[in-house]
Amino acid sequence: MLINNSRSAVVNYVEAESDVHIAYIYFNYKQWESQTASRIYASLVAQLLNKVPALQTHAEKLYQKCENGKKIPAAEELFDILTCLPSSYKIVLALDALDEASVDTRKDLLSRLARLENTPPLFFITSRPGITIRSISAKTRIENVTAQPSDLKEYIREHLQSDEVQTLLDDDSQKVVLEIEQNLISHAAGM
Repeated sequence: MLINNSRSAVVNYVEAESDVHIAYIYFNYKQWESQTASRIYASLVAQLLNKVPALQTHAEKLYQKCENGKKIPAAEELFDILTCLPSSYKIVLALDALDEASVDTRKDLLSRLARLENTPPLFFITSRPGITIRSISAKTRIENVTAQPSDLKEYIREHLQSDEVQTLLDDDSQKVVLEIEQNLISHAAGM
């Protein structure tokens, strides 16, 4: 079961333009109860099965061990499949908005992913400040990325210009649009 079928434009672009295989999880604070470590590992494995045929044998063994799908595998069993990723593949495990995962899920992920330090996958993790991800690897490189006001303004204007929003606004709504834009930018604080 995939946690979230939506993928970012960046993930789609990287896969289309390179030989990198990406397994992607988007965390959503509204779904934190269902986004358990076990389901996340299951989603990562499921996404990689078609891209990395060498994992199929490991997944089939686990399926049989779980009485042909009648039992739910443990998080550790699913994670063990990720430890079998062959070094001949370029693999990225992308965890988007990790800060929106529950504390327990985040702890589980960070502690287990740290065990993959000397294995093939690379990690791409996004999070708001305050979440310690350095524990994954001593080689972790952290980049602070913030949106520029001009980026936010363009994004907000694009959405405010949609037909759906325009039908709600009258002809004299430029002042309201400007006020919405200014309030959103001031509250976003570079996010």
